[in-house]
Amino acid sequence: MSKRTTDFDVLVVGDHPAAYVAAVALRAVGQVRVLHVTVPGESSGDRLTLLNPAAFSLSKDLEGLARKIETTPVYGLKFLSHQGEVFSEHRSRSILSHVTTMRAMRDACRALAVAREVTMEQPRTFRLSSVDETGATIDCGREQYRATMLIIATPLAEATRKQLGMPARWDQQSLSQCSTMKLRAGKSIATDGRVILPISLDVAGSFAWGWMLCHAGAVQLSVVHEGAGDNPVAPAVLMRGWVDILIEHGLVKPLEVSEAAVETTDQPLAGALANESVADRTLLIGPAGGFLAATGEELYPSLWSAMIAADVARKALKERHLQDALQPFRSKWRTTLGEYLRGPQQNLRFLLPLVYRNQVMTTRMTEAILNGKSVVR
Repeated sequence: MSKRTTDFDVLVVGDHPAAYVAAVALRAVGQVRVLHVTVPGESSGDRLTLLNPAAFSLSKDLEGLARKIETTPVYGLKFLSHQGEVFSEHRSRSILSHVTTMRAMRDACRALAVAREVTMEQPRTFRLSSVDETGATIDCGREQYRATMLIIATPLAEATRKQLGMPARWDQQSLSQCSTMKLRAGKSIATDGRVILPISLDVAGSFAWGWMLCHAGAVQLSVVHEGAGDNPVAPAVLMRGWVDILIEHGLVKPLEVSEAAVETTDQPLAGALANESVADRTLLIGPAGGFLAATGEELYPSLWSAMIAADVARKALKERHLQDALQPFRSKWRTTLGEYLRGPQQNLRFLLPLVYRNQVMTTRMTEAILNGKSVVR
């Protein structure tokens, strides 16, 4: 028996918050028929993550989520050197960032999609059957869906990437990695008052970035580092270096770092910067398109990419040549969130000593890292 085929204008794929936000934005247009589908087995995991407050101003719907997501407000950064007596910090009276969990944000965005009556499916199987000049056909279990275009927020299998005309993998020169480790209770030393996040811009002499995120009683150590090169430093070695710095400054109690305790994931932060965000009748948003900031922050740029994609898709559906009409996605995000993705581009080898002895530079670096502002003003 042949499958029943249901037609949609846009098929949004992924369990990432960006996918739900894109579906909600398209659903709000009214005349756009949108279906949201998850891929069986996909997982964006649950971890502590930074959330730029500007994310809540991207739309009215996201503005309402600010009151529904549990967050820990962040009021500044404390830059740590390898010497316990050398550090600098910036404290703000206003909230510069938040710490939350990926699960909390994902659940809130999914609930928003349900509330906005987005048609949603969680199939047991998912397969891109075909892509041609009129659209794409997706097999989801016993159902088959035909969509004029796709918006994808989850990394795809290699075979599917080839079908859409995408590279089989990211350019290894553009890959970074994020290594994380959760601390057991009692291993961290609590601090009172407004949260100031400890950060290092030079872990183990490699200029990798180290973070210590705290939220709801949980503590997570993260190191954002290069993922490729002739002599890459092992993630466990970098994590030990970050732990040593935190111990030197009295922020964690002595502990051993084992390779098994460190989880490392690829972060193709330059994927979007390499212009790989538009495929055959497809826009790539969130992690699928490489929308991660150089600082390791994912949610704000991912949600931002979703809003831009929804706007481009809405306009492209009215055009005769849809593929050509999708190309503005590249230029639009490049003129908006491109600089945010790149992060501070100045030579940190030169600036790092200034951060420790110049309060103005400390403030500017804090605002550049957390809010995307330029260091040079």
